[in-house]
Amino acid sequence: MKPVRAITGTMLQIDRADVDTDQIIPQQFLKRIERDGYGEFLFHNWAHHDNGELNHEFIINHPHRSDARVLVAGPNFGCGSSREHAAWAIQEITGQTPAIGQPRRKQGEWILRKLAEPATSR
Repeated sequence: MKPVRAITGTMLQIDRADVDTDQIIPQQFLKRIERDGYGEFLFHNWAHHDNGELNHEFIINHPHRSDARVLVAGPNFGCGSSREHAAWAIQEITGQTPAIGQPRRKQGEWILRKLAEPATSR
């Protein structure tokens, strides 16, 4: 895997601390066995209202963020259960692996390592 030296593109900032993998990809979308197709469920409970309609105030739904290449997250991003699906969903949305976060706990470090792995190792 080649090291990332520079990324050109829009950042997607999730300005929240302690975002766990259940918030990144809710459990109701984990019944599939494929490793792709999870992007549409990324932050689903924040990106949609209770009635299923898009929450246009959530940053991932802003039109100027549709080309986001980097996810910037707050402290302890990816905490909770070590759920590979969260890394797959982020990679699908950004089109690549880079994520910037401030993990403090074991699971947060794990999800950032998963994002840095080549897709073939998953």
